[in-house]
Amino acid sequence: MSIHAYKTALRRLEAPRELERRILAANSAGLDAHRAAYDATEDPQARLEILAYGLGTAANENQAFWRALRRDVSDERNALHPALRAGLISLSLWVDARTTDLLRGRGTVAPLVEVNRIVSAGLGRSEASCEAGSKDIPCP
Repeated sequence: MSIHAYKTALRRLEAPRELERRILAANSAGLDAHRAAYDATEDPQARLEILAYGLGTAANENQAFWRALRRDVSDERNALHPALRAGLISLSLWVDARTTDLLRGRGTVAPLVEVNRIVSAGLGRSEASCEAGSKDIPCP
C-alpha cells in the first residue's frame, strides 16, 4: 500500500473528535508561527506584511474551521448537549470577530492560539477521564 493510500485509509478510520483536535492543533501551530512578530508590533505596515507572508492564510484556515464547526453544532440533529452546542456557537462567533480584527491589522494572535489549544486539549480528553469526574478541562 502506498503512503498516500495508507494516509487516506487512516483518515477514514479517525474519529471525528480526533480529527477536530488535529485540525485545531495544526491551526494553532500555523497561527503561533507568526504570533510573536505580529503581537510585538503595532506598526500597520509591519502587520500587513506579516499577514501577507503567512499569518493571513493561517487565520483564514482557522476561521474556516470555526465557521464549519458553528454550522455543525447549529444543526438541530447534532447530538451534543444543547448547552455545549450554545457555548461552541458563542466561542465560534468570538473567534470570527477576533479573526476579522486580526485580518484588518488589529488585535493580537495570542488569544486565538490559546482558545484553540484549550478546545484541542478538551477534545483530547478520554471518555474514561470524563467519567472519572476530572475537572481540569470540561468534558464534551
